[in-house]
Parts: sequence; structure tokens; C-alpha cells
Amino acid sequence: MKQQKTFAVVALCTAVLFGACSDDFPGISSLAPIRQFLSATLTGANERPNPVTTSASGRSTITLLDTNLIRVETHVSTIDSVTQSHIHAGDGNTAGPIMIFLLSNVPAGRAPITGTDRVLSVVDIVRTSTFSAPFNFDSLKFRINNGTAYVNVHTRRNLGGEIRGQIVP
Repeated sequence: MKQQKTFAVVALCTAVLFGACSDDFPGISSLAPIRQFLSATLTGANERPNPVTTSASGRSTITLLDTNLIRVETHVSTIDSVTQSHIHAGDGNTAGPIMIFLLSNVPAGRAPITGTDRVLSVVDIVRTSTFSAPFNFDSLKFRINNGTAYVNVHTRRNLGGEIRGQIVP
């Protein structure tokens, strides 16, 4: 009889535990932060409207950490004289408008950002960040999730952009 009671208690506890972990239960699982990982492979061949011949390359890692924070980390390699970097609106064949700066204009008197295998920028974008009109946090997030946003890195040699990459999951 004691074994039956022990079995019943274990079965009940197991059922409660699995029920608490269910997606239908708005408990513990909904408290975990939302994380979505995307990236952009940056090359001169991706530039639009005219591809660029360059040895420069790069990669941006985009992390949607929760509903109010987007982190963008951009690494570059074999690049000379970076002037600025942005996230633009547009599909893979469009040269679209700037939505937000990842690296602001580098002053002419400042040493150029040049190098191999270096972090260009790490930017946390929040709702109060400065966006180019008419864009805002929600429109940026919408475009990132729908494949209509790209990262572009501009240099003194290629003012319109030297390397570019579409943001994809």
C-alpha cells in the first residue's frame, strides 16, 4: 500500500512539473528573455547599385535581446579608412535610406579606422536611440525580421559603401 501511495505522489509531481513547463502555461517559460540571432556577411560584391571590388570583408551579428534592445556587433577585415557605418532599409537589390548609425562620421583629423580582424563597433539600439526619420525602433525591428534591412560600411575610397550585407536569420 505504501508503494502505491509513493508511486501516486511521484506520478502527481511529474504531471505537475511537465504541466508547468508546458507552452500553454503562462508561467516560468514566459519569463525567459526573448533572444533572436541574425547576421550579415559584408562584402563588396553585395554593394548596390554597383558592386565594389575590394579585399575588405566583415560580419555583423545582430541580437534581438528582448522587445526593447537590439545589439549590433560589426567586425571588419582588411579594410582601409572607414568613415561610417549604418543599418539601411532595403532588400538585397536596393540601395535604401539610412535607418540608424552604427558608426558616426569619422572626423577628417582623426586617424582612419583601418585594419585586419578588428571590431568596428558594438551598438545597443533601444527605443530612445536616434533614428533617421521616418524610422523608429519598431520599423527597424520589423525590417530586420523581414529581411529588408542591411548593414553598410563606408570608406574614404568608397563613400557610397565598400562592404554590405543583408541581415538574415
